[in-house]
Amino acid sequence: AGCSLDAASADALVGAASLGPLEMLDLERNKLKNDGVITLAKGLDFSQMHTLNLANNSARADAVAELLEGELGALEVLVMSSNAIGNDALEKIANAPTLGNLRELLLARCNITRKGVEALASSTTLASLEKLELTYNNLRATGVTELINAPVLAKVSHLSISSCDLEDASFEHLGTSPHLGALETLDIGWNNITHETISALSSNPNITKLRVLAASHEIQATGIRA
Repeated sequence: AGCSLDAASADALVGAASLGPLEMLDLERNKLKNDGVITLAKGLDFSQMHTLNLANNSARADAVAELLEGELGALEVLVMSSNAIGNDALEKIANAPTLGNLRELLLARCNITRKGVEALASSTTLASLEKLELTYNNLRATGVTELINAPVLAKVSHLSISSCDLEDASFEHLGTSPHLGALETLDIGWNNITHETISALSSNPNITKLRVLAASHEIQATGIRA
């Protein structure tokens, strides 16, 4: 990670015939850009890869689409944070039949909005998700409302949706959703929430495993700082 690798480096990696199928690839904070990621997607054998981290490489949605054409059945961790992949990429991820074993999906700062998170909420293929990070995306209320009440969260133990410009209305199902029983860590900090969201959280009888609650910033209208 952080080695200034560029598209030429991606060509070299693909051309290294002595490399067998990789199980983990971490290229975070490099300079692959879109073309470099597409080169990797077309040239590498992903059949045994369980962890892929391409965060902060200036990738776009078409590079993600190319990645999803590969053999990703073994993939358990996908990190695409700080790439402007947007809603189109998340829609493809949410519907990718090869990602049934994916346990961790990290998409912070990816230019995702309501449309993308609604696609995630309706996903039937990401049933194994245990960790989901969507911080620093402008998700707004509607999409998150659907996500919190969606079966895709049934196994999620770590959910991070901080700094997403959310309000209490975004969390209207937090007190009633039957799909939050696995939740152990919840980060909803730096959103425009009040005591109503916290009250909803505490009233859900299905949330019994929560150990970490991050609600940094002021909880409005209560004088409480979490």
